Amino acid sequence: MARYDAFISYSHAKDKPIAAALQSVVQKLGKSWYRRRSLRVFRDDTSLSATPTLWPSIEHALEQSRDFILRASPEAAASKWVNKEAAFWLEHKSAETLLIGLTDSELSWDEETRNFVSTGHVPLPPALRDRLPSEPKWVDLRAYRDGANTRDSKFTEVAADFAAAIHEIPKEDLLSQEVRQQRRSLALAWSAAASLLLLAVVAGFFFIRAQESELETRRQAAGTNYRSALREQQQGFDEAALAYLAKAERLDPENANIGTAILMLLANRYWPSLVVPDLSHRDIVNSAQFSPDGTLVVTASADRTAAIWDSRTGRQLVGPLIHQDIVFGAKFDPSGGRVLTWSNDNTARLWDARTGKPIGEPLRHRGWVTSADFTRDGMRLVTGAFDCTAQVWDARNGERIGPPLRHQGWVDSVEFSPSGRRVATSSDSARRVNPEICPPIATAAPADAAQVWDAANGQPIGHSMQHRSGVRTAQFNPDGTRIVTASNDGTAHV
Repeated sequence: MARYDAFISYSHAKDKPIAAALQSVVQKLGKSWYRRRSLRVFRDDTSLSATPTLWPSIEHALEQSRDFILRASPEAAASKWVNKEAAFWLEHKSAETLLIGLTDSELSWDEETRNFVSTGHVPLPPALRDRLPSEPKWVDLRAYRDGANTRDSKFTEVAADFAAAIHEIPKEDLLSQEVRQQRRSLALAWSAAASLLLLAVVAGFFFIRAQESELETRRQAAGTNYRSALREQQQGFDEAALAYLAKAERLDPENANIGTAILMLLANRYWPSLVVPDLSHRDIVNSAQFSPDGTLVVTASADRTAAIWDSRTGRQLVGPLIHQDIVFGAKFDPSGGRVLTWSNDNTARLWDARTGKPIGEPLRHRGWVTSADFTRDGMRLVTGAFDCTAQVWDARNGERIGPPLRHQGWVDSVEFSPSGRRVATSSDSARRVNPEICPPIATAAPADAAQVWDAANGQPIGHSMQHRSGVRTAQFNPDGTRIVTASNDGTAHV
């Protein structure tokens, strides 16, 4: 009995993609859903020119094959191994079992000479010359020589010519059988999917019922512990009440009443001033400050927003006040009617503290704005930035006042004196940015130093106050006669 239904002979140099695609489709056409393939097709995937010792195994495969499929091309005709396989086949098998697939050049059968003739390069090996009693079956595969999509219906129809000949049934019957098998496989797949879905629904139903039952049991146990905690707390036994609440929270972690009871118990005992819920942002909160009368709080966050909150209830009243990047800080003006924010988006902005609407245009730098401050009358403000400058602005119309106050490094902090006539700045050389944003200027104040400036004309006052490393802050004392600086070098100076 033949081990293989067909043997494919081809040029490894040129016809390997089409040989592989044809083998894949021919083997599967008309197969039953439970079988891997309907035909066994031998295709040697090793170049015999590199490993000639494989010829005995090729002979064995040829002997055990029923049909011979030849990929005809000039390269195949020139291959001594394709010629050798064709010669062996005709010596041991019938020429009627020869099937040809043309992948290049032209084929034309001459009835008088009983040979193929070609107008160009001969695509058949010499072994077939004068050996064919009649024209063998051949199929045009030239459109697919570089490879084919095995799911392409047109290629499947071409491959069916070979499969039908090997099966010895009409091509139409084979394709009809293939359609029936596909429909049967699809029906079985849908049936299996429906069964699995039904099983999943039933299992899910019982799982949910079990989960609900367990959850209800846990909630009842949590409620018992919660009531016990309230009784212990009423009698002044806070430790026992806290133990009951902890057990209740483990049983029912989503019960907000239990969480609030734990928070209030701890707050009343250890932090009596903790009376307001969290003022929550979606990312790091960089600063938080009270309004001048203490009724409001403004927060600035890495989530690119600032917000204004009721300091007694924690309810958000205004916001979000939106920047295009991280908001470094925010503060109220001395009247409490405006809020100033500054951000990584190279701007500071003024906002109406009651409505949250922006006031005027953004105050722009060429780098991140790192700090800002108001004068005590709220008429002016100053900003410090990553572009190595500080700038004084008219807080009423956003116009610049005087030239930039320049350092040779990042400006970390800015602050007006109590009188508003001077500005203190601090700088850090470790944070120097590229020269296009922060050009070196010989007249600029040093980095790693603090400097006092005339707020009206931007001129430096006195000597710079230097440290061995970056100066993080510089602040006036209440009467404006002294300055304290804090530095990365581990010191503060007055």
